[in-house]
Amino acid sequence: MDVGAKSEIHAVARRFADEGAAVLMTTSDMDELLQLSSRVLVLAGGEVTAELSGQALTPPAIIDAAFQHQSRKDPAA
Repeated sequence: MDVGAKSEIHAVARRFADEGAAVLMTTSDMDELLQLSSRVLVLAGGEVTAELSGQALTPPAIIDAAFQHQSRKDPAA
């Protein structure tokens, strides 16, 4: 997706959110995620591993939640 299209999609998502709508998005781009989100559910291994918002919504918290399911399954971790 080109930069112009991405910017337009972000603007539309922000407008909907500002009007009170819930906006569901999926991304692997941490900067995009932090710029557009007020609340994040992290999914890993088919499970919600964290719900983050406010001060708790940080890159380390997202990464920890994304990989914590591996440590539960791997006794060596």
